[in-house]
Amino acid sequence: MTTLARLEQVIGPPQGRPAPVDWEALHRRYGLRFPSDYQTLAARYPDLVVAEFLSVFHPASHERAWSDRMLDIPRSWSPRWLDSYTPYEDPIPVDWNGPFRVHPEPGGVFPWGITVNGDFCLWLTDPDPVLWTVLIAERHQVWHYKGTLTGFLCQVLTREISCPVFPADFPLGDDWQTEQDFSAQGDHGGRLEG
Repeated sequence: MTTLARLEQVIGPPQGRPAPVDWEALHRRYGLRFPSDYQTLAARYPDLVVAEFLSVFHPASHERAWSDRMLDIPRSWSPRWLDSYTPYEDPIPVDWNGPFRVHPEPGGVFPWGITVNGDFCLWLTDPDPVLWTVLIAERHQVWHYKGTLTGFLCQVLTREISCPVFPADFPLGDDWQTEQDFSAQGDHGGRLEG
């Protein structure tokens, strides 16, 4: 079973059609090729809000959020605590020990989401999108997940792993939900007809 299929079992099937994404336009604007797992996720889901805590951006509705969030990333960040996790499935052989560089600097971080606590949910970019990994950061600590975004979401949401930057009980309980937010997608996104 693919990671995206596993993730769909966890968060539920798409409730509508997200806005289409012009990946070439994003490449021209940011100079980045986005990972295929994220492109597939964005083709199936709109913005996601998981357990009223973690928001995952959809590129068609959050291009401005990307720019705004990049401005918030401290340029001279020296976290006191750095740890990493290497998934057993599809590990990405990337090591990172800081310091933070922010896109468009080579190897700069790029936001994919945010938490209600204001934690930075970032990719550690590379010219090869197969080598993009996940960083979760707050002012004093950074956690590096050496795998894909969808792999991270699957493992955190099924509690196979715990992200030390997130609350220890995330996601809380067994009845948490994922909201699929089509509101920021204008006329492009549409609910599926039953």
